[in-house]
Amino acid sequence: SMTVQGILKDMYDTFAADLESATRDEAGANSKFEDFVAIKAEELAALEAEKAKKEGQKADAEERLADTQQMYDDTTAQREADVVFFDETKAACETKHDEWTTRSSLREEEIAGISKALAILTPDDARALFASA
Repeated sequence: SMTVQGILKDMYDTFAADLESATRDEAGANSKFEDFVAIKAEELAALEAEKAKKEGQKADAEERLADTQQMYDDTTAQREADVVFFDETKAACETKHDEWTTRSSLREEEIAGISKALAILTPDDARALFASA
């Protein structure tokens, strides 16, 4: 019976030592796991902050794009209006030029006619003829 008690005591001592060793190993693994979870939580927080920053940058870029697109559309509309205005002004200028050319030509003909009439009416022969009539 002492042999059985000796075997049981050895078994108990072995189990106790194994339990203590397993408990230490588990505590070490648990500590490492908690450290790992803490590191991953910090990384997650950093990545969420980065994500929020990127979302803000994206929103700013989208706003700038919308403003730029609106400015482009406004500039295109203004350019088209300017082209129409230029075409209308060019046509009006050409019309005014044609009218001026016609007026200048008629004016030259009038001046030539008046000069011819004066040439006919102002000599001494013409005055004498008018005085006798």
